[in-house]
Amino acid sequence: MLTTQYAPSKQSGNGVAVAFSGSFKILAATDLAVYKIDASGNQGVLLILGTDYTVVFDPTQETWTVTFTVAPVLGGYALIERVSDNTQEAELPSEGPMPAKVVETMADKLQAQIQEIQASIAALVLQGAAVSIQTGSFAQLSALAALAPTTPFWGFVTDDETIRFYTGNIALGTNGWTGPIGGV
Repeated sequence: MLTTQYAPSKQSGNGVAVAFSGSFKILAATDLAVYKIDASGNQGVLLILGTDYTVVFDPTQETWTVTFTVAPVLGGYALIERVSDNTQEAELPSEGPMPAKVVETMADKLQAQIQEIQASIAALVLQGAAVSIQTGSFAQLSALAALAPTTPFWGFVTDDETIRFYTGNIALGTNGWTGPIGGV
């Protein structure tokens, strides 16, 4: 049962520590999106599981640990988000007893997706700006972001069917992508 609230994990780096733990529930190691934020506040690209970091998680205790191959820098951060895919892989029997654990996992996945959307909306509200919705390939949306680097927008990425939020920051002149939300 999903018993915790969700908020992305943003933990301070010191240039030495490589392991960062958290307690929002995930159903698989691939449910995490992991980034590093440098000392200037710039969010890097989405890191690659198995290359840039590893994940150990305990689904019973609802805890996980991300271990980076290279530690986040002093003054920087490890940013770890939950990104549940939008597939339903469970099968319920047409006859016989209802498998409680399967039903619970299905409900947990839906709740996790709702929490992720709520976190994205909260980030949008914190931006305090009217935000447009754009559709295109990730390359097209990245080009749009480069033209107006401080203007946030929601983007539906047609090449991987995800929704991403581009965060432009007028005060800091920084920008980056959060998400993906959903995906295939």
